[in-house]
Amino acid sequence: MIEVRQAGVWFAIVGIALAVQGCWENEEDQLTLLGTGGCRTADGGAGNPASYPGLSYDECKAKCFDGSSPCVAIEFNANNGLCEVHAEPITKFEGVQGVTCHVVR
Repeated sequence: MIEVRQAGVWFAIVGIALAVQGCWENEEDQLTLLGTGGCRTADGGAGNPASYPGLSYDECKAKCFDGSSPCVAIEFNANNGLCEVHAEPITKFEGVQGVTCHVVR
């Protein structure tokens, strides 16, 4: 009986730790590089992202996590500083030089 209680306590601790894990992650850790190129939806379209010209990559990341709109991915164009914040699911990318697509985990 004691082993069952110990296992229950262990599962509770692990469950709580997993639930709050995202609170300690940096924004950069929540983004995963999908590929070098423009973000694309499952049907190959660009979706309807919000565009923010003239930002740095770090500013683009911050725009994703500022809570002003839903964000599932960002596309950053290092050639001209264009940041696109995507609210539609992004599953692929289209190769474009100087552009990266990052999805939120």
